[in-house]
This record gives sequence, C-alpha cells and structure tokens, in this order.
Amino acid sequence: MAYSNFDPAAANRVHWNFGAKIGPKRPFNQKQIWAIRFHPDCKKHIRDRALFNLAIHSNLEVVTW
Repeated sequence: MAYSNFDPAAANRVHWNFGAKIGPKRPFNQKQIWAIRFHPDCKKHIRDRALFNLAIHSNLEVVTW
C-alpha cells in the first residue's frame, strides 16, 4: 500500500526496510559449520545436532563438502 501524494507527512517518511541488504545469504564456511556443530554436543542436545546434520546433508543449505 503506497502513501498518498497529497499527505504532507508522507513526503519525508522512510521505508521500513530502507538500507537493508536483500537477496540470498552467503553460505556458511567450514569454521562456522564446526562452531554450530560444537555447541549442541557441548550441551548434550542430541536432537538439535541430528537436525543440523540432516539439514546439511540434505543440502537445505548451500554447502558442499
């Protein structure tokens, strides 16, 4: 929904996402992947580690081994 051209308050209004980066995110690098894998192991969260491994191995993220 656009602002009216006749509304004087809308002339100086900035969009809510002004300056935000748009587009696809960069894939994780190896150091980030091992950091993510380390934390569930540290806290004995087996389910979280299994779900992360499933996501990586089913290529839900764009990461190549």
